Amino acid sequence: MCVRFASYSTLLSVVTRALLNEIDLLLYIKIKMKKPGRLV
Repeated sequence: MCVRFASYSTLLSVVTRALLNEIDLLLYIKIKMKKPGRLV
């Protein structure tokens, strides 16, 4: 039971981090699209 809970917690944290990274990427793209002159 403990192992299953640990693996589930790890999976949940990985999924959450992936979602946050995707949201950050979308915000980054939106900011870049708003300021086309500052493409790096």
